[in-house]
Amino acid sequence: MKSLKFVLAGPGALGLSLSWALRRAGHRCVGVQGRGTRAVARALSRHKTVSLSPGTEKRFDLLLLAVPDAAFSSVCQKSARSSGDWRGRFVIHVSGALSSEVLAPLRRGGARCGSLHPLTSLPRPSFDADLFRRVTFAVEGDGGARTLGGRLAGQLGARVVHVPADS
Repeated sequence: MKSLKFVLAGPGALGLSLSWALRRAGHRCVGVQGRGTRAVARALSRHKTVSLSPGTEKRFDLLLLAVPDAAFSSVCQKSARSSGDWRGRFVIHVSGALSSEVLAPLRRGGARCGSLHPLTSLPRPSFDADLFRRVTFAVEGDGGARTLGGRLAGQLGARVVHVPADS
């Protein structure tokens, strides 16, 4: 799989841990979006990248959404308005409670959308190289996003379970 450029939206425990694992797998974080000053600063330092407002970074392959469930609607609508054409890009969220249907505004803009949820608890960020090894990831979404999610999880040494959107 070619190296992806990704933007992390939501640098909390799961977002930072997963984005760091993706970086170790050879992908590149090109920006961070978030509201918590400490969390954003930690992510920026860890990834050696810049803070972004939604829509300011045009050259990325994947938007990794790790925001709280209550913020999905707002973040998706804001991102869809500010970035316009999403064709050729992926948007993957990590919520275990929501399907990729919450990404509808981005899907309408052309994004391939899915969810990639590790079935584990992360109360704080972890940078352990084997953090996701043998962890099961639930993967759901459009064909392309589902395939990408499965490949990303596989690169982390995880097990993949494809689930229907209504599950």
